[in-house]
Amino acid sequence: MLPPIKKDTLKEFYIFILLIFIEFSCQEKPEYASDLKPTFTDFENNWEERNLFGKVKEIEWYKMVFQNTEEGGKPVLELKESFINFGSLKENLNYSGDGEIIQKDVYEYDNQESHIKTISENIPAKINYILTVSNDTVDKTRITKVVVNGTFNQQVKIFYDDNDIPSRKIEIKQNATTKVAFHYNYNKANKLISELQIDQNTNDTIYRSNFKYDQNEHLVMSSYKLYGSEYITETA
Repeated sequence: MLPPIKKDTLKEFYIFILLIFIEFSCQEKPEYASDLKPTFTDFENNWEERNLFGKVKEIEWYKMVFQNTEEGGKPVLELKESFINFGSLKENLNYSGDGEIIQKDVYEYDNQESHIKTISENIPAKINYILTVSNDTVDKTRITKVVVNGTFNQQVKIFYDDNDIPSRKIEIKQNATTKVAFHYNYNKANKLISELQIDQNTNDTIYRSNFKYDQNEHLVMSSYKLYGSEYITETA
């Protein structure tokens, strides 16, 4: 799934998320356990990734701009997401500050509920792309192709080991081919503590991620570094 997008010289710019429209698939009020807890890793679907409980059909994300601490602005719709009945994204709509749709992403799945296609349109830039995913369970490979405005843009082929863990990949983009090897380190409890992706042509590190756990082997910190930028997430 490809990522989405994102002001001025305002003194303070706060964004808060307002979930104001949540529909459930059943008419009766669902009963949830009182000990529900958020999930931070190993998400089974997009519901779980967003910590949504129940069969949520649609959510809206709003932002609000404050010029100072005393004056509030009006909530502005920024993103609308809809979900398919097994919890994966069905459609994304990104909006401008004027309420116009600026990007639309539509997702398709096969009978095994695996993502096989994304059709995306960036309306202001007039860019259309189609991402297709094909899986070969015999050869244990996955091929992802991206076509932009009808022209081939990129292909990534990932090879998996007998444990269905990525072992290497081949990237083709603009007639350049990059071969990448994956390296993993685990702790004594068999928890992943680091992952490296190494360019086999130059031996440079393309991607690095690290994970830390508490004494009960619960994840408390994760980080990843890509092309010089590092992102860190800590869990209390």
